[in-house]
Amino acid sequence: MKNFFLYLCFSLCFSMGTCYGQDIEKADRQLSQEEALDEVFSEESRFEARAHKPYIPQNPSGNPQKILKQKWDRWSWVDWVKFEYRYQNGKVVFQENKINKEGNWENLSRYYLKYDEAGRLTEQLYQTWRENKWQNFYRYVFQYDGQGNLVYKLYENHPGKWQGSFRFYYSYKNGIWTKEYSQRFSKYQGWVNNRTIFYSYREDKVIESYQEGWNGSSWAPLSKRDIQYDAKFEHRTKELIYVPVGTLAEEYSYFLNSSKSVHTIRKLYNGSLHNSKRSTSLLSQGKSHDFLQEVWRYGSWQKSYRWDIEHKGDKLKRMTKQTWKDYQWVNEEQRLWIH
Repeated sequence: MKNFFLYLCFSLCFSMGTCYGQDIEKADRQLSQEEALDEVFSEESRFEARAHKPYIPQNPSGNPQKILKQKWDRWSWVDWVKFEYRYQNGKVVFQENKINKEGNWENLSRYYLKYDEAGRLTEQLYQTWRENKWQNFYRYVFQYDGQGNLVYKLYENHPGKWQGSFRFYYSYKNGIWTKEYSQRFSKYQGWVNNRTIFYSYREDKVIESYQEGWNGSSWAPLSKRDIQYDAKFEHRTKELIYVPVGTLAEEYSYFLNSSKSVHTIRKLYNGSLHNSKRSTSLLSQGKSHDFLQEVWRYGSWQKSYRWDIEHKGDKLKRMTKQTWKDYQWVNEEQRLWIH
């Protein structure tokens, strides 16, 4: 699953006890990060320079029947959250998420997905379990042109009834995505301009994106991203982000060979770029089997967390996360793919 810009984050309010409510919020918030994890561990997604598309939710990696998330409780792994899936014609049509409370699995949230005859996603409905019943929370509606390109996406939330919040329009030239235009819904003004992003290409590879925001009366520049490639023009090597357009705010550097990939982020501080984060993936047959996240502190790279990743054939089997605390690795979270 690929995501090119930003995932929306939703914070849920529950009428349950404080600790349990926070635990549910954390669990539910991480649902939106599963696709991001797929991108972290997919070097093809990160480094292959190819024409990108607007984000559309996809099947979970490997089409598992269940993904079980566990937390480390001092001495052993304890079940925390589980995601269960149903498929039709190779597409996920239902996902149910439950949280473990004192040994009992309780409802958390669920997704319903609908497709057209061509297998394209047309609707994604998300519901949460509140006040002992399923309640609508948000939904996406997708529309496509005759070539199968996504041309329209509507996001609605449900404060008692369906209400539009954002809508997105996508433009193409010769099948290549060139523009995204979005609007937000205002209670007092109706649909108003929100943001426009323009993409420039060399051949079929993105070399620049330029973003404008609506200030109430006109479009104003927000950011610009320049993308550089290797000598063969195959893999990304660097991304430069200017915010506002004339100020270099962030630099993403990429290194890739057959055994590892390294992604380094530098950010603007006191007028110059400084190291911020670095992630390293060790690769085997194109798949990541070990992932390390570091942060820049006190003039050197400091360990933050790592993932140990196990595959069975071409499918994910297990991912274990450890954090660096008191000069040692400490278990934190584990995910099991059940096929």
